[in-house]
Amino acid sequence: VQLEMLDIILASHIDIPHRMKPGIYSTPSDIIFLYNGTGDWSFSEPGFTGVAHPAPLQLGTTHGVYVLEDAGAIWQRYCDECSGPTAMADVKQFVHKVSVEKMKAVGAVIPNTDKVYVDHSFYIERATVRKLLQFYTEHKPLKCELDAYGDFLQPLGPSASPDYCKNTANVMSVSSDFVEMRERVFRLLKGTGFRAVVFNQAQFNHVGTALEYLEHLCCNAVLGGVLGLSREWMVRDSSSGSREDCSREPPRKQAKLDDEEENPANYVLMNCVVDGRESVSIGEGSVVQHCVLEEGVKVGSKCILAHLHLPAHTVVPDGSYLQCVAVEVDGKEKFITYAFDVADKMKACRPSEEASSLPYSGLEMAEAAERLGCGAEGIIWPPQCGACTLWNAKLFPLLGSRMESSLCAVEARATLTLSSQSTAAKQPHVCRGPLYSLEDIMKVKSLKALLDFQAELRK
Repeated sequence: VQLEMLDIILASHIDIPHRMKPGIYSTPSDIIFLYNGTGDWSFSEPGFTGVAHPAPLQLGTTHGVYVLEDAGAIWQRYCDECSGPTAMADVKQFVHKVSVEKMKAVGAVIPNTDKVYVDHSFYIERATVRKLLQFYTEHKPLKCELDAYGDFLQPLGPSASPDYCKNTANVMSVSSDFVEMRERVFRLLKGTGFRAVVFNQAQFNHVGTALEYLEHLCCNAVLGGVLGLSREWMVRDSSSGSREDCSREPPRKQAKLDDEEENPANYVLMNCVVDGRESVSIGEGSVVQHCVLEEGVKVGSKCILAHLHLPAHTVVPDGSYLQCVAVEVDGKEKFITYAFDVADKMKACRPSEEASSLPYSGLEMAEAAERLGCGAEGIIWPPQCGACTLWNAKLFPLLGSRMESSLCAVEARATLTLSSQSTAAKQPHVCRGPLYSLEDIMKVKSLKALLDFQAELRK
């Protein structure tokens, strides 16, 4: 059975609907949440009800954190086995992506631990939903983006403060009315009921970044056991003529939710066609999915590869994040392969006058552009671009075949990872064809072609 992320999220929430009164339940699309739901809990109170779970203090700096009434007592009762793994609690305050010092100052840290209760999903009861709909009706069309977590949950709780309204540190684009709109939402929701369902025995698997994706699929024993993941799955060897499944590994054994031991299965190869399985090598901590790998292909460590066709004896550098996307341009099917380092930060931003310093694949963009033969930053970003990011950087050429596009991306990565002292690094990689950004690719991608390619690999 082939599962998509939507299938996994729906399955993990199977206990939620029958514990809910009418309302809206919002959950992230990039988190697989595993929990022990034993106990008496529900989403039925007026206002908002959040989902909280314990996590290391440092994780709280990149997520929302609940300041709970009696957090220490709730945690201690669970540790002493005086209560089940689940509890209901009143929330005093919600803070969003704040420093360790701020979490300590507002009392978010669970006493005698280095943990905080981090957010996951939340429920809005029907009457509050109507209030939000009325607000939207009165203010549409909205001219700024409001965050469902940062802007809906921070006004809640008796200790809520409007100070966050002027903090734009985690905001990608700030419009002229952004702060004013935040303040209006704060006044609208201040005093609204706020409780939390606390899952003390839970695992929070955030796969929203490339490094987290690799960690959870390759090293997470609990997640691998629950999902029945194996190191190799639906791998077919075209050299045999029959394309029978030649996967080597059985599904992983299920582990307990509090098991911290790493899984020895250190790479994932799924739904791929290989030309001679014994000749193809996959590096440690890499995920290769929906690809055609010809004889002698070598994939480095900590790579993510998807929808590629790699010709014989291609060598993929360590840390490469490559995906080939079929696109429709002028009525014809073409291909673009985007190429990043798994550690690249897509949200990193520079004003146009500082765009040359934006990090890309371990280099500053000025040097990267020179190595790739892309020319000046004015080609990568239009002159009127106020916020230059990797999302809107025109770096990836439009080419005629999947194999040509895949190989071009591998060559680009190889050029970017060479030592600056090497002769090859001083010879620009030739950018063939018109250049597209990730933002451009999303506008012309062909989902039908993507699904057809995946289906063809399964035959």
